[in-house]
Amino acid sequence: VYEEAMQEENQNLLPPVQALKELIESDRYIWNLFQMMFDEIPEKDVDTPAGTPQVRDYQQLLLMLNRIIQRAPEFNTTGLVGTPINAILDYPMGTKAGYVLFNDPKVNARFRNILNYWGRYLQSEDSTYVLNTSDKGWLSNTALNEMAKEAKGDNFLDLFNCRSNDVKQKLGFKSWDDFFTRTFKNDVRPIVNADDPNVIANACESAPFRIARNVPLKNKFWIKGQPYSLLDLLHNDPWTSKFEGGTIYQAFLSALSYHRWNSPVSGKIVKAYHINGSYYGEALSQGFENPNGADPVAANDSQAFLTSTATRAVIFIQADNPKIGLMCFVAVGMGDVSNNEITVRIGQHVKKGEQLGMFHFGGSTHVLLFQPTVDLDFNLHGQKPGIDSSNIKVRDEIAVVK
Repeated sequence: VYEEAMQEENQNLLPPVQALKELIESDRYIWNLFQMMFDEIPEKDVDTPAGTPQVRDYQQLLLMLNRIIQRAPEFNTTGLVGTPINAILDYPMGTKAGYVLFNDPKVNARFRNILNYWGRYLQSEDSTYVLNTSDKGWLSNTALNEMAKEAKGDNFLDLFNCRSNDVKQKLGFKSWDDFFTRTFKNDVRPIVNADDPNVIANACESAPFRIARNVPLKNKFWIKGQPYSLLDLLHNDPWTSKFEGGTIYQAFLSALSYHRWNSPVSGKIVKAYHINGSYYGEALSQGFENPNGADPVAANDSQAFLTSTATRAVIFIQADNPKIGLMCFVAVGMGDVSNNEITVRIGQHVKKGEQLGMFHFGGSTHVLLFQPTVDLDFNLHGQKPGIDSSNIKVRDEIAVVK
């Protein structure tokens, strides 16, 4: 993609990319940040963590963005699989100027339009060309095995609903997005202890990242350690104070995982909304400020920080179990996620394990938030939370109310 984009320097920019160009060139402050961001990338880092040439100025970046959003993501074996924009912004995100730039509302509004444009293409039949058996295809033996392994299974076709078993027919998927938001076959992910209201179900096919108790209302979420800040997580929602001193559970979804959200409890949807935020933000402490170097799979190490800054969806559930009461699920978009789609409505009653919504392309993280009166015993299935943890099955037991 880099070589193709650089060979087409005279290509016409698509409307959302042209809009970003016009913002950069009309706003001296943002123009300076873009220049500083690329200048702050250490010279030794000549390639991106994905092994492609590092973009060095905003003109190159615009050409790359223009090319990427006319294509579907190709499969690869790096930690940035499925997130090509994130791959080229990985190091720029790790600079001081990048930290400021990617939290600017005007810049994020332009990136939102770019990602939405790409999202419409990824929902079209044209995007299925990457569903093939080549080395870069998502239906190659390597790719199918990786996705099956991520889902703790042996055979992709035994795990997921496909309209066809023929790879030449693209397994029956109608678009890249259709493939990305695929569903498990019936009984592949049963609800563990479905009738026990004290058992909390895992809301996503995800790897535990962090558990925090006695969470404060406000904290300096930009400092090293990435403490949680409830007011920032919930964007000053009037119900925030109900969760002061409560418990947060956070877990990560890779681009190879199942991407739908499922209710951790049975209860009534009492509030649901979106929060516009950043798309390519990263904690300063995980960029080039880190003595160990910038996160090579940014922003995986910045997940706690992203709960306060990234684009996200918030769903409040009034649990049927009075020992749980009001709880909150937050879907947090990470690399290349433009759409956190909520599929439930206010007033709807959901059973534990039923769908709440889904992520559309990219990598992501999510949060379960409980009030301080809820005493939880977490079940992480023999592992500790952290960046190296592995997926716990969706709908499996994740905690028990004492």
